[in-house]
Amino acid sequence: GEHLPFEEEDLEKADCSVSSAPKLEIYAVPAGRVFHFTPKYVGEIFHLDHARGSHGNPIALSVLSLEPPVFEIVNLFDAEDAQTLIEKSLNEKNPKYKLTRPDNDAKRKTMESGWDVQSPVAKLLKRRTLAMLGFDEYYESHMDGLQIVRYNRTKAYSFHMDYLYEDSDKEVYDFQSSERGGNRFASIIFYLTDVDDAHGGETVFPRMPLHNKTLTKKQAIRKIRENGNQLKEGSWEEEMTGICQSKFTIQPKKSQAILFYDQHPNGTIDLMSYHGGCPLLKGTKWIANLWAWNAARADFAYAPFKRGQAEQVETSGPGTLSAPITVLFFNTGQNPKTERATLYWFEQYMGSLAHGESIRFKTYAGHIWHVKDRNGNILKTWKISDGKTEGQHFSV
Repeated sequence: GEHLPFEEEDLEKADCSVSSAPKLEIYAVPAGRVFHFTPKYVGEIFHLDHARGSHGNPIALSVLSLEPPVFEIVNLFDAEDAQTLIEKSLNEKNPKYKLTRPDNDAKRKTMESGWDVQSPVAKLLKRRTLAMLGFDEYYESHMDGLQIVRYNRTKAYSFHMDYLYEDSDKEVYDFQSSERGGNRFASIIFYLTDVDDAHGGETVFPRMPLHNKTLTKKQAIRKIRENGNQLKEGSWEEEMTGICQSKFTIQPKKSQAILFYDQHPNGTIDLMSYHGGCPLLKGTKWIANLWAWNAARADFAYAPFKRGQAEQVETSGPGTLSAPITVLFFNTGQNPKTERATLYWFEQYMGSLAHGESIRFKTYAGHIWHVKDRNGNILKTWKISDGKTEGQHFSV
């Protein structure tokens, strides 16, 4: 939104008794839009006393770049959280979530990735992130799962946008965030391991007008070859490494995180957010990715659909547009098996439903909800039926 500074001298003119008052910042956010931090200079610090991170410390943002806006996030997580996420990923048995190599895009992505959708650390980081971004409440519908990524030597992720495109006529979800649709508006990268400055693995923004390197791309490639190139000469990985060593990059540091926006405040795509994961020249690099949306994702209640195509959505599955039904799920605490139960909408984790806990959602007729135990076993299943749209209760 528009950044309207309210200077101290303005306060003094209004009331001479407040000459020592701090500068106030007023952000005007248009209706239907999400809040964006709008930095004025590199090195600016945003102190976010409303958002608490690791060990209860307030989160802060340090501006690294203006175009696109890139921030280092201070106190979002710590080294213990990082190690926990790595171990969880290494021990994941579910084929839907375990680390795998991409099989349909090997020319752009050679790293391995998986998902953490329900670990305590993943859930905590998602809540912290939405609070940091200015959301008053936590909305599972506005977050992707936490993606865990491992880069071994020479592995990389070529330049790309996190903003999603969908040109298929069969797609009914509206991705046009500049109008009434939804899309990723903020990207957060969690660095789970250190990578030495000489070992590559940086996050690079190749379209930035300024850079923090002194070499040109040709000079960088020549230097790589002189130092014993580990990459195939003429390959896209070598080409990318040359760009990485001549453009603005962020070197991974364990327990550091960064934030950048995929959209402008008006919802249009920010083409400057084009970025990539540079080839790793030595060792192993771990990161986690998290994306926040400006509207509910597909398969969630109130997701935006294309005009004139709502009738294509089947009422028997995710994405239905029938009248929303308010339901309350409650754990009575009477069954020992549900002591640490969790709630799922189809296969999507929705939240904790431990003893004594309750959780309320908007859902639709035909939707399937499960309660699972700590080991992922389904304890109870409900299929939402037509009926009253308010006050339906389900208990375990």
